[in-house]
Amino acid sequence: PADETKEDVERANVRTDVSGALAKQLAHLVTEALKVVKSLRLDSSQVGGHGHSRSLAYPRLAGSHLSDAEMGHPALALAKSVIEVFSLDERCTREVQTLRQSLLRFCHERDFTSVSYFRDPCAVVLVRGLRCVGGCGEVSDIDLCRDEMISQRNWTCRRCNVGKYDRGEAEAHLLNYVDREERRYSCQDVLTTDVGLRTLTGRISRLSDRTHKLRIPAREHVDNLKVLTRVAAFHQMDDLRDTCTALLTRDGWTELVEEEQQEEEA
Repeated sequence: PADETKEDVERANVRTDVSGALAKQLAHLVTEALKVVKSLRLDSSQVGGHGHSRSLAYPRLAGSHLSDAEMGHPALALAKSVIEVFSLDERCTREVQTLRQSLLRFCHERDFTSVSYFRDPCAVVLVRGLRCVGGCGEVSDIDLCRDEMISQRNWTCRRCNVGKYDRGEAEAHLLNYVDREERRYSCQDVLTTDVGLRTLTGRISRLSDRTHKLRIPAREHVDNLKVLTRVAAFHQMDDLRDTCTALLTRDGWTELVEEEQQEEEA
C-alpha cells in the first residue's frame, strides 16, 4: 500500500523470517541436538549407567548456579536460549511465542513448566574498584563470573598486560559484602498477619509459625551464598569459601526454604 511506512515493511519482513526460514532452521537444529542427546543416553545405559552420561553434564564454572535438571537437556537449553534472544524484538512477539511452543513440543516439554522458561545460567558477581598492581594502576570493575580472562583464572590487567588485579583485594571486597548482606538479612523487617510489621534484632534461625513472612526470602539469601561459595572455590578464595560454608550450614535454613517453596506451590 502507498501509505505503508518503512517500519511497517521491516516489521512484516521480520515476522515472515521468524515464522518461516528461521523456524525451519531452528527445528532442524533442535531435532539434530535431540538425536545426539538420545544417542549419548543410550550409550550410557549400555555401559551400565543410569541413563545419564557425563557428556550431557554442563560445565561447572564460577557463575554456574543452575543444576542440570533446572537447565534441561542440551537441546531444550538451545531452544530456550535462542527464543530468549528472539523475544527481545517486540516486532515479532506473536511469532516468537508460536515458535517457542513448537520447539517445546520438539523437546517433549510442556509449556508453563519451570524448566521450559529461560533462566540465565551464569550469575553476576561484580567487584568494584579493583586496582592493577605492578602495572598501570588502573581501577576497574570486574565480574568474577563473566569476565573472559578472569573466568580462565587469568588476573592480568587487560589494559597494560603487565600488572595483575589483586585477588586478595577482591576476596576482601566480597567478605565485606557477605557481612553486610548477613546483617541486612538477620535484622530485616518481618511481615506478620497479626501485628503487621516488626523488626528482628537477633539472628533468624527459623520462623516460629506461618504467620511470619520475611521481606528478604530465605531462598534468595541462601542462593546468593551458594553462588559466592562456588566463586570462592573456583578462584581459590579460602576465607570467603569457609565463611559462606559456615553460614550455609547454620541450623534452620532447610526448614525456611522448604516453607517458602510450599507457600509458592500453594
